[in-house]
Order: sequence, then C-alpha cells, then structure tokens
Amino acid sequence: MPRNLHISLLLLWLLAAPALAQAPCTRAEFLTIFKQTADLQLLLDASLGTVEDLLSFSENAIAAQAASLLNCADALEYQLMTIEVTGDFIGRQALDLANVPQGDNPYRLRFAGAQERLEASLSAMLGRDRNDAPAADERSLPDCSADEISELDELVAELLTLLDSSDASDDLAYALLAIDARLLWRDEALQGRPGCAEWLELLPTLSAAATDSAAGYAIG
Repeated sequence: MPRNLHISLLLLWLLAAPALAQAPCTRAEFLTIFKQTADLQLLLDASLGTVEDLLSFSENAIAAQAASLLNCADALEYQLMTIEVTGDFIGRQALDLANVPQGDNPYRLRFAGAQERLEASLSAMLGRDRNDAPAADERSLPDCSADEISELDELVAELLTLLDSSDASDDLAYALLAIDARLLWRDEALQGRPGCAEWLELLPTLSAAATDSAAGYAIG
C-alpha cells in the first residue's frame, strides 16, 4: 500500500476515533463485551476449508470490528484483541490452505490458538475489580504530553517505514519473513505505551495496520 495512503488512513482514524478512558468498564458494560467475545468465539469455530470460506470470514470479522465501542479500558482491550486474533487467524488459515508446513508458519510458531488467546484475555477481564468503575460520563483521559506525542510520531514513522520496506514477491520464504517482521514489530512496539488520549486513540490503528499487512502477505 502506498505510503501516503497509509498516512491518510491513520489520520482518518485519529480524527474519527472516540477517546477511550482507561478506567474499567462497569459490570453492565462488561456483560456487553462478554457477549461480543462469545460471538467471536463462535465465529472462530468456523471451518475454513476454502478460499471462499476465508473471504467470508474476513468480511464478518471486519463488520464485527466496525461495531461501536464502549468508552472504557476493557473495550479498548477487546478491540485490540479482536483486531489481532481475527487477523492472525485469517493469516494462519491462509497459510494452512496454501499447505505451508506448520513448522514454517509464523502464526503457529508465535501464538497459541485463537480460542486460547481469547480465553486468556477474558480471564484477565473477569478478575478486574468493577466496584468503583466510573459511569461513562465521568471518565476522561489526559492529553498526551509533547514528549508522548513525539514518541507517537516516531512510532508511526517506524511502522510506515516497515510497511514500505518490502516489494511484492511471489517467493514464499520472503513472504514468511515479511509476516514475521510485522508480527514482531506489533508485539514489541505496542506494549506498555502511555495511557493518554492520543495514544489510546491510535493504538488500534497501528495494531490493525501491522496485523492486516501481515495477513495480506499470507493471503497473497
């Protein structure tokens, strides 16, 4: 994808995304997330035996990600989890359909199965204390400092460089290396980031860009 298109997509997301507070969701809000997770688990149980099955799953996953988000920390975690788990599931299945040996599949080497990842994330959310969770209209996020904005700018530039660093190739070994580089960047670069407004607004897009680029190599 051309660099200017990547920049446009990132800017559009930043302008459109709601500010997600880093406070935990209330019990009622968490029940909504719990149901969404259960629906996603059913989706991930689908049998993807053909390319048509894979494309249909991809369309359903995109529609699920486009659903409106609640304004709380669990919702952000759920969104990031959905982006990564579904994108990685698509990539893994695409390489399986292409008969790539499991020992060469970056998705199988790096991650547990999709269901296991969902259950681990859900377990962490279930253990969260919600007794003092503020109502939606009482949540707020601090604006990022100048240093945090600068750090975010550098990370976006780093990702754009990574996405622009590879030319199209039909070589399988090349594609597997490109996939692994994107998954490695996502898992290392997006951990432990500041909890301020601009960072939390852009994190899902950064994750989606790396995840979708990797899956694109798998499908292509």
